[in-house]
Amino acid sequence: MKPVTPILLIAYIVLPVWSQAVNTPVPPTVIGPGDVLTISALNAEEISKQWRVNASGELSLPMVGTVNAAGRTIDSLEQELVQRLGRYLHKPHVSVFLTESHSHPVAVRGAVAKPGILQIPGPSPLHAVLMLAGGVLPSAGDVVTVTRAVRDGILSLPKSHTSPDGLSMVVDLRLEDVTSGVGPDANILIEDNDLIAVSEGKRRRLVHVSGEVARPGSIELVRQQTVSLSEVIALAGGLTKGASSGKCMLRHINTDGVETAFTFVDVRRILSGKVKDIELSDGDILIVPASNVKNFLQGITQSAVSTSIWVLATL
Repeated sequence: MKPVTPILLIAYIVLPVWSQAVNTPVPPTVIGPGDVLTISALNAEEISKQWRVNASGELSLPMVGTVNAAGRTIDSLEQELVQRLGRYLHKPHVSVFLTESHSHPVAVRGAVAKPGILQIPGPSPLHAVLMLAGGVLPSAGDVVTVTRAVRDGILSLPKSHTSPDGLSMVVDLRLEDVTSGVGPDANILIEDNDLIAVSEGKRRRLVHVSGEVARPGSIELVRQQTVSLSEVIALAGGLTKGASSGKCMLRHINTDGVETAFTFVDVRRILSGKVKDIELSDGDILIVPASNVKNFLQGITQSAVSTSIWVLATL
Protein backbone atom coordinates (compact mmCIF):
# COMPACT_ATOMS: atom_id res chain seq x y z
CA MET A 1 0.00 0.00 0.00
CA LYS A 2 1.39 3.40 -1.01
CA PRO A 3 1.79 6.01 1.76
CA VAL A 4 -0.58 8.98 1.64
CA THR A 5 1.26 12.22 0.95
CA PRO A 6 0.61 15.23 3.23
CA ILE A 7 -0.96 17.15 0.33
CA LEU A 8 -3.45 14.36 -0.39
CA LEU A 9 -4.19 14.00 3.31
CA ILE A 10 -5.06 17.70 3.53
CA ALA A 11 -7.28 17.37 0.45
CA TYR A 12 -9.13 14.43 2.00
CA ILE A 13 -9.86 16.50 5.11
CA VAL A 14 -10.52 19.94 3.61
CA LEU A 15 -12.46 19.15 0.42
CA PRO A 16 -15.50 17.52 2.08
CA VAL A 17 -15.76 20.43 4.54
CA TRP A 18 -15.39 22.98 1.72
CA SER A 19 -17.98 21.13 -0.37
CA GLN A 20 -20.48 21.17 2.49
CA ALA A 21 -19.92 24.91 3.00
CA VAL A 22 -20.48 25.59 -0.70
CA ASN A 23 -23.76 23.63 -0.71
CA THR A 24 -25.11 25.13 2.52
CA PRO A 25 -27.99 27.48 1.67
CA VAL A 26 -27.74 31.02 3.02
CA PRO A 27 -31.03 32.16 4.59
CA PRO A 28 -32.45 35.29 2.93
CA THR A 29 -32.12 38.61 4.74
CA VAL A 30 -35.46 39.98 5.95
CA ILE A 31 -35.84 43.76 6.23
CA GLY A 32 -37.39 45.35 9.32
CA PRO A 33 -38.35 48.77 10.71
CA GLY A 34 -35.34 50.93 11.54
CA ASP A 35 -33.00 49.08 9.19
CA VAL A 36 -30.68 51.20 7.03
CA LEU A 37 -30.46 50.17 3.37
CA THR A 38 -28.01 51.27 0.71
CA ILE A 39 -29.60 51.42 -2.73
CA SER A 40 -27.56 51.55 -5.91
CA ALA A 41 -29.58 52.23 -9.07
CA LEU A 42 -27.88 52.78 -12.43
CA ASN A 43 -28.83 56.18 -13.92
CA ALA A 44 -30.97 57.02 -10.90
CA GLU A 45 -28.79 59.12 -8.62
CA GLU A 46 -31.87 60.39 -6.75
CA ILE A 47 -32.31 57.09 -4.94
CA SER A 48 -28.71 55.85 -4.99
CA LYS A 49 -27.87 56.48 -1.35
CA GLN A 50 -28.65 55.25 2.16
CA TRP A 51 -32.25 55.11 3.34
CA ARG A 52 -33.77 54.21 6.70
CA VAL A 53 -36.94 52.12 6.87
CA ASN A 54 -39.46 54.05 8.98
CA ALA A 55 -41.35 52.75 12.00
CA SER A 56 -44.23 51.70 9.75
CA GLY A 57 -41.88 49.54 7.68
CA GLU A 58 -41.94 51.85 4.63
CA LEU A 59 -39.46 53.60 2.37
CA SER A 60 -40.35 56.88 0.66
CA LEU A 61 -38.17 57.22 -2.44
CA PRO A 62 -37.98 59.76 -5.28
CA MET A 63 -39.37 58.47 -8.60
CA VAL A 64 -40.51 55.28 -6.90
CA GLY A 65 -42.85 56.59 -4.20
CA THR A 66 -43.73 54.72 -0.98
CA VAL A 67 -42.68 51.10 -0.80
CA ASN A 68 -43.49 48.55 1.90
CA ALA A 69 -40.10 47.15 2.92
CA ALA A 70 -40.49 45.52 6.34
CA GLY A 71 -41.00 41.78 6.29
CA ARG A 72 -39.58 41.45 2.78
CA THR A 73 -36.33 39.98 1.55
CA ILE A 74 -33.64 42.02 -0.17
CA ASP A 75 -34.35 40.22 -3.47
CA SER A 76 -38.05 41.01 -3.25
CA LEU A 77 -37.40 44.71 -2.67
CA GLU A 78 -34.91 44.84 -5.54
CA GLN A 79 -37.46 43.33 -7.90
CA GLU A 80 -40.13 45.88 -6.97
CA LEU A 81 -37.72 48.78 -7.37
CA VAL A 82 -36.74 47.50 -10.81
CA GLN A 83 -40.41 47.23 -11.77
CA ARG A 84 -41.23 50.76 -10.62
CA LEU A 85 -38.16 52.35 -12.16
CA GLY A 86 -39.02 50.61 -15.40
CA ARG A 87 -41.62 53.33 -15.96
CA TYR A 88 -38.83 55.88 -16.39
CA LEU A 89 -35.67 53.95 -17.26
CA HIS A 90 -34.84 51.33 -19.89
CA LYS A 91 -33.90 48.05 -18.23
CA PRO A 92 -33.00 49.53 -14.82
CA HIS A 93 -30.45 47.76 -12.65
CA VAL A 94 -30.90 48.00 -8.87
CA SER A 95 -28.89 46.59 -5.97
CA VAL A 96 -29.94 46.80 -2.33
CA PHE A 97 -27.62 46.18 0.63
CA LEU A 98 -28.46 45.98 4.34
CA THR A 99 -26.09 48.53 5.86
CA GLU A 100 -27.41 48.59 9.43
CA SER A 101 -29.78 46.12 11.04
CA HIS A 102 -31.99 47.45 13.83
CA SER A 103 -34.86 44.98 13.47
CA HIS A 104 -35.58 41.67 15.15
CA PRO A 105 -37.51 39.42 12.75
CA VAL A 106 -39.06 36.15 13.92
CA ALA A 107 -41.05 33.72 11.76
CA VAL A 108 -44.26 32.23 13.21
CA ARG A 109 -46.32 29.64 11.33
CA GLY A 110 -48.99 27.06 11.94
CA ALA A 111 -52.11 27.39 14.10
CA VAL A 112 -51.82 31.07 15.11
CA ALA A 113 -54.09 33.98 14.21
CA LYS A 114 -51.43 35.99 12.32
CA PRO A 115 -48.70 33.74 10.89
CA GLY A 116 -45.76 35.35 9.11
CA ILE A 117 -42.71 37.47 9.91
CA LEU A 118 -43.01 39.40 13.18
CA GLN A 119 -40.80 42.15 14.52
CA ILE A 120 -40.03 41.71 18.22
CA PRO A 121 -38.42 44.41 20.43
CA GLY A 122 -35.49 42.12 21.25
CA PRO A 123 -35.08 38.74 22.96
CA SER A 124 -38.63 37.92 24.11
CA PRO A 125 -40.34 35.05 25.98
CA LEU A 126 -41.93 32.47 23.72
CA HIS A 127 -45.43 32.93 25.16
CA ALA A 128 -45.21 36.69 24.52
CA VAL A 129 -44.21 36.15 20.88
CA LEU A 130 -47.23 33.88 20.38
CA MET A 131 -49.41 36.70 21.71
CA LEU A 132 -47.84 39.06 19.17
CA ALA A 133 -48.91 36.54 16.52
CA GLY A 134 -52.51 36.98 17.62
CA GLY A 135 -52.58 34.00 19.93
CA VAL A 136 -53.05 30.30 19.33
CA LEU A 137 -56.09 29.10 17.38
CA PRO A 138 -58.63 26.75 19.02
CA SER A 139 -57.76 24.19 16.33
CA ALA A 140 -54.10 24.04 17.41
CA GLY A 141 -52.44 20.75 18.24
CA ASP A 142 -50.33 19.94 21.29
CA VAL A 143 -46.82 20.98 20.20
CA VAL A 144 -44.83 24.19 19.70
CA THR A 145 -41.54 23.76 17.84
CA VAL A 146 -38.74 26.32 18.03
CA THR A 147 -35.94 26.18 15.46
CA ARG A 148 -32.75 28.24 15.61
CA ALA A 149 -29.89 28.23 13.12
CA VAL A 150 -26.66 26.99 14.71
CA ARG A 151 -24.91 30.13 13.43
CA ASP A 152 -27.30 32.20 15.62
CA GLY A 153 -26.62 30.32 18.87
CA ILE A 154 -27.91 27.33 20.79
CA LEU A 155 -31.19 26.44 22.46
CA SER A 156 -30.22 25.79 26.06
CA LEU A 157 -32.99 23.38 26.94
CA PRO A 158 -32.58 19.69 27.83
CA LYS A 159 -35.12 18.70 25.15
CA SER A 160 -33.30 20.42 22.28
CA HIS A 161 -31.59 18.48 19.52
CA THR A 162 -29.74 19.12 16.28
CA SER A 163 -31.61 18.92 12.98
CA PRO A 164 -30.66 16.09 10.57
CA ASP A 165 -28.67 18.50 8.35
CA GLY A 166 -26.75 19.81 11.36
CA LEU A 167 -27.60 23.43 10.56
CA SER A 168 -30.24 24.08 13.22
CA MET A 169 -31.16 23.43 16.84
CA VAL A 170 -34.74 22.25 17.39
CA VAL A 171 -36.88 21.87 20.49
CA ASP A 172 -40.45 20.53 20.77
CA LEU A 173 -42.52 21.90 23.66
CA ARG A 174 -46.01 21.17 25.00
CA LEU A 175 -48.37 23.93 23.90
CA GLU A 176 -50.14 23.86 27.26
CA ASP A 177 -46.86 24.55 29.10
CA VAL A 178 -46.01 27.42 26.77
CA THR A 179 -49.37 29.19 26.85
CA SER A 180 -49.49 28.99 30.65
CA GLY A 181 -46.96 31.82 30.71
CA VAL A 182 -44.93 30.29 33.53
CA GLY A 183 -41.98 27.91 33.65
CA PRO A 184 -38.89 27.48 31.47
CA ASP A 185 -40.77 26.36 28.36
CA ALA A 186 -43.03 29.42 28.30
CA ASN A 187 -40.13 31.79 28.95
CA ILE A 188 -37.48 30.47 26.59
CA LEU A 189 -36.05 33.62 24.98
CA ILE A 190 -36.79 33.91 21.27
CA GLU A 191 -33.97 35.53 19.30
CA ASP A 192 -33.68 37.15 15.87
CA ASN A 193 -34.45 34.80 12.94
CA ASP A 194 -35.90 32.04 15.14
CA LEU A 195 -38.74 29.98 13.66
CA ILE A 196 -41.78 29.09 15.78
CA ALA A 197 -44.27 26.51 14.53
CA VAL A 198 -47.54 25.68 16.31
CA SER A 199 -48.84 22.29 15.25
CA GLU A 200 -52.26 21.90 13.69
CA GLY A 201 -54.75 19.81 15.66
CA LYS A 202 -56.79 16.93 14.39
CA ARG A 203 -60.07 17.72 12.64
CA ARG A 204 -62.95 17.73 15.09
CA ARG A 205 -65.59 15.01 14.59
CA LEU A 206 -69.01 16.57 15.02
CA VAL A 207 -72.69 15.64 14.85
CA HIS A 208 -74.96 18.67 14.37
CA VAL A 209 -78.53 19.23 15.51
CA SER A 210 -80.50 22.21 14.32
CA GLY A 211 -84.01 23.61 14.14
CA GLU A 212 -86.78 23.11 16.69
CA VAL A 213 -84.73 21.95 19.67
CA ALA A 214 -84.06 23.86 22.88
CA ARG A 215 -80.29 24.22 22.29
CA PRO A 216 -79.20 23.83 18.65
CA GLY A 217 -75.52 23.02 18.31
CA SER A 218 -73.03 20.19 17.87
CA ILE A 219 -71.85 17.12 19.75
CA GLU A 220 -68.14 16.40 19.50
CA LEU A 221 -67.13 12.76 19.15
CA VAL A 222 -63.83 12.34 20.94
CA ARG A 223 -63.82 8.86 22.48
CA GLN A 224 -66.58 7.21 20.44
CA GLN A 225 -67.51 6.84 16.79
CA THR A 226 -71.29 7.36 17.00
CA VAL A 227 -74.04 8.81 19.18
CA SER A 228 -77.70 7.76 19.17
CA LEU A 229 -80.36 10.08 17.77
CA SER A 230 -82.29 10.02 21.05
CA GLU A 231 -79.17 11.05 22.94
CA VAL A 232 -78.58 13.92 20.50
CA ILE A 233 -82.10 15.20 21.14
CA ALA A 234 -81.59 14.88 24.91
CA LEU A 235 -78.28 16.77 24.80
CA ALA A 236 -79.99 19.49 22.77
CA GLY A 237 -82.54 19.98 25.56
CA GLY A 238 -85.41 18.20 23.85
CA LEU A 239 -87.88 19.28 21.19
CA THR A 240 -89.67 22.63 21.23
CA LYS A 241 -93.49 22.90 21.27
CA GLY A 242 -93.44 24.00 17.63
CA ALA A 243 -91.42 21.00 16.42
CA SER A 244 -92.79 18.90 13.59
CA SER A 245 -90.89 15.79 14.64
CA GLY A 246 -92.66 13.29 12.42
CA LYS A 247 -90.60 14.17 9.36
CA CYS A 248 -87.13 15.33 10.38
CA MET A 249 -84.32 15.43 7.87
CA LEU A 250 -80.99 13.68 8.35
CA ARG A 251 -78.19 14.81 6.06
CA HIS A 252 -74.55 13.78 5.83
CA ILE A 253 -71.76 16.19 4.81
CA ASN A 254 -68.35 14.63 4.05
CA THR A 255 -64.95 16.10 4.92
CA ASP A 256 -64.88 18.00 1.61
CA GLY A 257 -68.12 19.80 2.49
CA VAL A 258 -70.19 17.81 -0.01
CA GLU A 259 -73.58 16.32 0.84
CA THR A 260 -73.41 12.57 0.20
CA ALA A 261 -76.70 11.36 1.67
CA PHE A 262 -80.04 12.48 3.07
CA THR A 263 -83.19 10.85 4.38
CA PHE A 264 -86.29 11.58 6.45
CA VAL A 265 -86.65 10.12 9.95
CA ASP A 266 -89.60 10.01 12.33
CA VAL A 267 -88.01 11.31 15.53
CA ARG A 268 -91.36 11.18 17.34
CA ARG A 269 -91.67 7.39 16.90
CA ILE A 270 -87.99 6.87 17.84
CA LEU A 271 -88.37 8.83 21.08
CA SER A 272 -91.55 6.93 21.95
CA GLY A 273 -89.80 3.59 21.43
CA LYS A 274 -92.05 2.50 18.57
CA VAL A 275 -89.13 2.17 16.13
CA LYS A 276 -85.47 1.38 16.64
CA ASP A 277 -83.10 4.19 17.55
CA ILE A 278 -80.42 5.07 14.97
CA GLU A 279 -76.77 5.96 15.36
CA LEU A 280 -75.36 9.26 14.04
CA SER A 281 -71.71 9.71 13.08
CA ASP A 282 -69.25 12.47 12.15
CA GLY A 283 -70.74 14.81 9.54
CA ASP A 284 -74.40 13.96 10.22
CA ILE A 285 -76.86 16.85 10.54
CA LEU A 286 -80.25 16.29 12.19
CA ILE A 287 -82.76 19.00 11.31
CA VAL A 288 -86.01 19.24 13.26
CA PRO A 289 -88.45 21.37 11.23
CA ALA A 290 -91.30 23.62 12.18
CA SER A 291 -94.54 24.09 10.24
CA ASN A 292 -93.18 25.53 6.95
CA VAL A 293 -90.96 22.52 6.32
CA LYS A 294 -89.62 23.25 2.82
CA ASN A 295 -88.42 26.81 3.37
CA PHE A 296 -87.28 25.98 6.87
CA LEU A 297 -85.06 23.12 5.73
CA GLN A 298 -83.36 25.15 3.01
CA GLY A 299 -82.27 27.85 5.43
CA ILE A 300 -81.52 25.71 8.45
CA THR A 301 -79.30 23.22 6.57
CA GLN A 302 -76.94 26.00 5.53
CA SER A 303 -76.73 27.47 9.03
CA ALA A 304 -76.15 24.04 10.56
CA VAL A 305 -72.76 23.71 8.92
CA SER A 306 -71.68 27.32 8.37
CA THR A 307 -72.25 29.07 11.69
CA SER A 308 -69.97 28.97 14.71
CA ILE A 309 -69.95 25.61 16.48
CA TRP A 310 -71.64 25.49 19.87
CA VAL A 311 -70.50 22.23 21.42
CA LEU A 312 -73.29 20.76 23.49
CA ALA A 313 -71.23 17.85 24.76
CA THR A 314 -67.96 15.99 24.24
CA LEU A 315 -68.43 12.24 24.06
